[in-house]
Amino acid sequence: MTLHTELPIYKKGRELVALAFHVQQQMPRSFKRTLGEKITVHCTDMHEQLVALSTPLQMETAQREARRRMEAGLVARVEA
Repeated sequence: MTLHTELPIYKKGRELVALAFHVQQQMPRSFKRTLGEKITVHCTDMHEQLVALSTPLQMETAQREARRRMEAGLVARVEA
């Protein structure tokens, strides 16, 4: 099973959060605290939600694949 940190959605989300931090650092001081912080918090929240949604899907896919392999092994034993 794949770790959630290896999923493409996790990597892209991490890039988005890093970009948000970079943008916040480049903003004029008058906007850093208000607008910059909102952008960073929003991107971080999106990243957390995407990871939370994609992880169960990956686990479900892995469980289905394991079940399919197990059933195929049982059928092979019965037929043998």
